[in-house]
Amino acid sequence: MRPQAGAFALECSKGCSYCCHNMVTASAPEIFLLARHFRKTDPSRRQDVLEKLKAADLAGRDHDPRQRYLAHIACGLLDENGLCGAYESRPNVCRTMVSASVAACRASFAGEPAQIPVPKPYGALRTAYSYTLLAALQAEGLDDRLYELNQALCIALETGDAEQRWLSGEDIFAGIRHERVDAGEQPQIALFLSVLAAGAENSPLPANPWIAG
Repeated sequence: MRPQAGAFALECSKGCSYCCHNMVTASAPEIFLLARHFRKTDPSRRQDVLEKLKAADLAGRDHDPRQRYLAHIACGLLDENGLCGAYESRPNVCRTMVSASVAACRASFAGEPAQIPVPKPYGALRTAYSYTLLAALQAEGLDDRLYELNQALCIALETGDAEQRWLSGEDIFAGIRHERVDAGEQPQIALFLSVLAAGAENSPLPANPWIAG
């Protein structure tokens, strides 16, 4: 990223929050990182965050991602000034969601057809990080699902030992909207993740059915 920093100009700026109205999914470790962030704040602040998260969850739970975006339902972590309440602990998808055209973002937010230009290095970084994390979770036999952020973070904050229970194998996020790589529907991605996991553990690599011999 550093060598290419001057190769493209981002138009993102502090307080610009169009993308913060998308439905965000995050892995359990990313959710627990956010929970740790808010546990360091005073109880009244934490309660305010919980109320906003619950309101955002309730407003968007019955919407698909597109409907939610067009309804302008903000992330529960967004404050009245368009700033993230946990910026330094935000999930990977938020860190790599950038735009080279605020006009395109504004048009998309208004429901107009618009292609938001995202410099390729950011997309590549997002994919590389996400796949590496998913492979690590699979290698450890841990839950590799991506959960809707508002509802999952509420559970992580309201359950005192949520992280330890998750590490022990308990499905503390049961029933929450989630995504995961389905080996039946995305066999090449599933194979790639298993190769990453095997390589990290210095284990035999799985066979590739798309390579003859």
